[in-house]
Amino acid sequence: MQTTCGIVQVGRVCPQPTVDLGDGVHLPFVSLGTGSGLKNVNVTYATMLWLGAGGTGIDTAYNYRWMPVQKHIAKGIAAAASRVKLPRQRERHVNDLGADVFLITKIPCSTYDEAKRHIESNLKDLQVSAVDLTLIHFRMSGCSLCGTSRALEEAKEAGQTRQIGVSHFIEKDFTELKTTAKVWPPALTQNSLSVGFHDDATIKYCAEHKIAYMVRPPLSTRAVRASRRMTSLRPRPVLACAVLCCAVLCCAALRCAALRCAAL
Repeated sequence: MQTTCGIVQVGRVCPQPTVDLGDGVHLPFVSLGTGSGLKNVNVTYATMLWLGAGGTGIDTAYNYRWMPVQKHIAKGIAAAASRVKLPRQRERHVNDLGADVFLITKIPCSTYDEAKRHIESNLKDLQVSAVDLTLIHFRMSGCSLCGTSRALEEAKEAGQTRQIGVSHFIEKDFTELKTTAKVWPPALTQNSLSVGFHDDATIKYCAEHKIAYMVRPPLSTRAVRASRRMTSLRPRPVLACAVLCCAVLCCAALRCAALRCAAL
């Protein structure tokens, strides 16, 4: 495990844990998910708060475009950069907005030509020339996995994304991808994982092939439904309890980081 800098406290920078994805790319352990933007929530302020608190990872997707989430993220990054001197983690210029942010975005599995357009659209909406990580969002009936992955490989070679991966893939999807991929293995897969749901076969496959397994929010609708089946409690109390526990853990982690930083 590698560590980089990210939490700002009294003018100092404290280490945050990261996952080494290869090629000098280090994924923050925790990223801000922006899917709530699909529920008519403007994520600009959430982005500002996240970066102001020392967070660096931001997760979004082309499929969030209709709200338009990625444009709101760009505004939040620019606003945060103007208000807070965000730490520089790497010597390279990460983005064009004056902030050091680890940007994760996704494109749907489609065709080669469509995937190229989706990649360009993501960069335009986020107002950057490159992102840190681009994923194939999920498999769809009739899509060209070969064409989509080829477009991603070319985007990495062209410097439009530093690393590439997949999302919502299971073992058979990886098997198919491996037959045509020039870049193997993918750096990462982003899948669901919670107390009520875990795909042990895919987790094992990823471990054997050195593919990082990034967990989507364990408080997702699927996790809440699973918790309801397991505990016979109503979903709202289950979710409220889970959110409270998560908030307590996050606050404790941030408090610990702040104390460590103050001691430096």
